[in-house]
Amino acid sequence: MFKIVDITSSEAWKIRLVILGILIYGLLNLIIPFPDILRLLFGWTGIYKDYDSSCLMLNIFGIPCAFCGMSRSLLGFFVPDIDRIFYFNPTAIIFYPVLVIITSLIIILSFKNKKLKPVNQKIFNWVMISLFLIIWIMNILYGHQE
Repeated sequence: MFKIVDITSSEAWKIRLVILGILIYGLLNLIIPFPDILRLLFGWTGIYKDYDSSCLMLNIFGIPCAFCGMSRSLLGFFVPDIDRIFYFNPTAIIFYPVLVIITSLIIILSFKNKKLKPVNQKIFNWVMISLFLIIWIMNILYGHQE
């Protein structure tokens, strides 16, 4: 489904910087959730519901997004507490290990000036959309956002 292609060193640096930026954002969001940042900066509290979540969709519309509970599930990996992982987002037990493996592979390849490229972009897009919808449905049915 993927092939490994050569890239320039500047493209490899861009890949590493994007991954670093996503990691920094994720860690900051664990410390200070995004809605709390909006409250601190702008005093904006009118549209938020009473959820203990950093998810904007859950706080504004009351509907959990596909990744609601993932931050709290991630903490279950560090404790380790399998019940916590399944409780907040049941797909996290598969999502995080796969994410670590794929991200590690992308970083390792970037140091060799290579990257993964889907063989068929259209099929890849449909697979990703399908996985996203499965994660979202599983989270709505079995996840707990409190």
